[in-house]
Amino acid sequence: HSIFMKYPIHIALLIFVLLISLSISVGCNRDEKNEASQQMNIAENLLDTAPDSALIILDAIKEDELYNREMKARYSLLKSIALDKNYIDTTTFDVLQPAINYYLENGSPDERLRTLYYKGCIFRNREEDDTAMETYMYASEVKGITDSLTFAHLLVAKSVLYDRQYKLKEEAEIRLIAAPIYESLHKMRPAVRSYTNALVNNVILEEKSRADSILKVCQRLVKEYPETEEDFLPSYITYIMTYGSDSEKRELLDNYCATDSSKTMRLSRAYGYSSLGEGEKALECLKGIELEPTDSLRYFSVMKSAYESIGDFRKALDCQVNFTRHLARYDTNLFESDLLFAEKKYALEISNLMEKQKRYSIIWVSVIVFLFLSLVSATLYYLFRDM
Repeated sequence: HSIFMKYPIHIALLIFVLLISLSISVGCNRDEKNEASQQMNIAENLLDTAPDSALIILDAIKEDELYNREMKARYSLLKSIALDKNYIDTTTFDVLQPAINYYLENGSPDERLRTLYYKGCIFRNREEDDTAMETYMYASEVKGITDSLTFAHLLVAKSVLYDRQYKLKEEAEIRLIAAPIYESLHKMRPAVRSYTNALVNNVILEEKSRADSILKVCQRLVKEYPETEEDFLPSYITYIMTYGSDSEKRELLDNYCATDSSKTMRLSRAYGYSSLGEGEKALECLKGIELEPTDSLRYFSVMKSAYESIGDFRKALDCQVNFTRHLARYDTNLFESDLLFAEKKYALEISNLMEKQKRYSIIWVSVIVFLFLSLVSATLYYLFRDM
């Protein structure tokens, strides 16, 4: 007190300088924090229109600019989205882990949905399809979401795994859920791709009436949005080659298929020619096709039809043998994986969780009843002990 009385101006000036320094320090930290947040805001706004620019902005943010778990989680999720939109598949959790650690416990429904979706994508990139499916199913159970686009992406991701299981019906059904969501968001090309996937699967399943209904929807969308025609055409060709007249098949083969040399179109063209009895042209289309495991069944099926159409039944039989061998190998690989059991595993876990909750509820009710009876007993005891 005596020092303050002796040097009041000096002490007051010192306190003032300290306060100014503290304010400047806090202000700088706040500005740096705000700058990182602003950069993340800019990157988020660019994710759909310029994902490469968004990734550059995110890469420029330094780790020491992220001051708390929430900022790190946001950065983690945004960068995972940016990598995905730039077609950079990642097989490690280095980038996404902060989002997993924070959002799955503290995030909003949309943040949990996005985190689980990208977590499932990483498992899928690692070819751990069973864990990917289980993760996607947990994501599907998130309540209160508003991010319809990510939910549609989630449905498509699940449908890809159904395709690997050759569950054509389930794949078609889930695509028919995703398609109207994309359509409502004016994402017309993903919408048409989902509809056409369902169309092809229903053609394969010989569900003609269902395929006819989907075809009408596709034709309406293509008429309104001509840019979607290239997404629609392969499935339309599959439909016509199965259910169309010879004149319709001929028109497609002559006007549309001849200029497209993609593997999918060449297989469709070969199927069309073989169904018209022009096996030589079909075999010409099949020459030099580089097969992937998923193409083998269709390839040998089409080739078998082509040889049958020209009367070479010995080679047709060889194709049937190859088809059967590839189908057996496919089934073996499928059953050796855990993917078939992912849904059952998920359902069992949910059942066990509900059973635990039920058991805990019974325990708590028992404890409450016991305490209540003890309280009643104690009250009665004290009321009547002297009587």
